Amino acid sequence: APQPWAAAGQLQPLLHLFLLERAAYEVGYEAANRVAWIDLPTSGLARLVRKLLGDDHGQE
Repeated sequence: APQPWAAAGQLQPLLHLFLLERAAYEVGYEAANRVAWIDLPTSGLARLVRKLLGDDHGQE
């Protein structure tokens, strides 16, 4: 883009926000459409939350 849409210090928090939003969307989608697959997005969301909270050595 010719113009940056966010300041350099805002990029990482924005990426985290977008990743959380997408993971939450996937949980909702699987819950509504493929309940048997719900473990995939919930484990991904949990892993992302642990990473953001600084607990990288928790359960995988």
